[in-house]
Amino acid sequence: MQIFVNRIKKFCEEAGITQLTLAKQLGVQVNTVYRWTNGSRIPHWNDITAMCVIFGCTADELMSGDSLTPRNSRKVARSSARGAGVEESFTDI
Repeated sequence: MQIFVNRIKKFCEEAGITQLTLAKQLGVQVNTVYRWTNGSRIPHWNDITAMCVIFGCTADELMSGDSLTPRNSRKVARSSARGAGVEESFTDI
């Protein structure tokens, strides 16, 4: 959570906008943004995606600072599921 809080602050600084400006652009109250930046609340997914547009970043970059793809891709997850016998159970239905 703390990483996410720091990322919002960092992106605001880099974009040269205040919490008030961010709140106006998102259509939320300034104390909502304040709660996000002090870690007492987590933004709704719609607000996260809107912040990504405002800051020109991905959700991964905003939330974790990592722009790499997830380590456990769907292909890896599917092959793991096959090895666990999950796929066979679906064919029996």
